[in-house]
Amino acid sequence: MDWIFDHFQIVLIVALAFASWLKNRYEQKQAEREAREAGELPDMGDIFGPEESWQPIPNQPPPIPNYETYNDLPPQEPAPNRELERQNALREQLRQIREAKAITTGNAAATRQRANGKGKSAAPATTPLRGMLRNRNELRKAVITREVLGTPVGLR
Repeated sequence: MDWIFDHFQIVLIVALAFASWLKNRYEQKQAEREAREAGELPDMGDIFGPEESWQPIPNQPPPIPNYETYNDLPPQEPAPNRELERQNALREQLRQIREAKAITTGNAAATRQRANGKGKSAAPATTPLRGMLRNRNELRKAVITREVLGTPVGLR
């Protein structure tokens, strides 16, 4: 209540604006009524003629149109599908490559047998640690491996 008395000027301006709006609205309605009585504006009943009465719209969807397609062009032979031919050729090449690879390299067991048959075993990595860590790429790999396999940073 204190705010209203403290800001009486604002309240008075808002009240005057509202009163002015009400007065303008009343004058517009009064002028419209006078124009109707004088015959200048048609009544609401005169807007629609007897054939233009309002009727509710039924709740049925409109019928689905039936479109028939007519093909006036003569039937054509299907064009050769070049992409399909290309895919078949690639499939055949891949099959040939896999066959050649199976014959020449074999699987892991065949590789082990060949290695044992030659009398050579896989040579262990004999590079000293210092030499490995001098290489920049090896050093990066070592740091990443320690981060991945070591204890988490939060538990150190």
